[in-house]
Amino acid sequence: FTDFVISKISDTVGYGIFATKAIPRNTVIALYSGEIIPFKEHEAYSFGASLDPEKTSLSISSLKIGGIARFCQH
Repeated sequence: FTDFVISKISDTVGYGIFATKAIPRNTVIALYSGEIIPFKEHEAYSFGASLDPEKTSLSISSLKIGGIARFCQH
């Protein structure tokens, strides 16, 4: 899906991604990507992940690097 714009929402919230056309059901919009960091360093721009279903051990941080999916959380 490529019909979107990234716009600043406010100084407090930052940026967000907005569709410019209707998004068909079951469309993959973006993949969340970034730097893999230990979960103990989890931060605001992180998504927790785990290879062990019993605990979260890794985070994917998009603070320094990442794709457009980091703007989809608003």
